[in-house]
Amino acid sequence: MRISIFTKRLLHLDENKLEPESTDSECPFCSSTNRQRVYILQENPDICLLQCNVCHAVSASRIPTDETLADYYSGFYESSELREYFGEKTNITFSKPQRLAVKLCKIYLSYCQDNSSVAILDFGGGDGTISNFLAMNLINSGIKKVNITIVDYNKKLFFHRMIVL
Repeated sequence: MRISIFTKRLLHLDENKLEPESTDSECPFCSSTNRQRVYILQENPDICLLQCNVCHAVSASRIPTDETLADYYSGFYESSELREYFGEKTNITFSKPQRLAVKLCKIYLSYCQDNSSVAILDFGGGDGTISNFLAMNLINSGIKKVNITIVDYNKKLFFHRMIVL
């Protein structure tokens, strides 16, 4: 299965802006080696989304260096849409993350059998922009409760939020 969720490439990372390619093919969540490529984020050098066939978590095959992340995230700007919805200061890191959230919501809802609650684990989620937009879309689609947990070890961040309809 190939998941096509990105419509426009916003950033191309050169080899020197990426961590060295890992020989470890284990899922970072459950350690299974049973993973498959579901999307190519960029070519030359290749960065792919890999989905674990055991726990179904999706992670990137390569990650940017700390310096690249620091440079990229220095360009945050404030999101009035999220502030209006959540009533707090929230930052976004690229143009129209809500488009990605809409597509992720549609993918989730195509598998959803119970609309009572959803738990989102956003591993490496930065400020949680995409998770928050995804939660808004899920609530607007009839999901009654969304739990968001963001873990970003690069920023030593652990954050949990519950949204209830």
